Amino acid sequence: MPVTKEEFEAFHKALSEKITQFASSPHYPDMVESLVKEISLDLSASTIKKIKLNLDALHSTKLKEERAAKAKKGKSKIGSLRMENEKVILMVIIAEVPSSSRLEAL
Repeated sequence: MPVTKEEFEAFHKALSEKITQFASSPHYPDMVESLVKEISLDLSASTIKKIKLNLDALHSTKLKEERAAKAKKGKSKIGSLRMENEKVILMVIIAEVPSSSRLEAL
């Protein structure tokens, strides 16, 4: 049983390593939510507020990262969509030109 600050830090590290092994499971987020609620029951309101502020900061950071990643993906999709549209327009134009005219144009 940990007593000193150092022992609690070692305990924290061991628990974190053990718990995060299951991060890929679809049940992991629900388990973490339940665990945090249960282990917070005996904490004071001020300590819970401190934890909440840290989680809010983490939440904001994650949102920014996800939005940035989504923006990068969105730009590349728009570019490829435009290129596909140009190909389709070119194919339609070629299809509308009579075959004899196509040879003359080349």
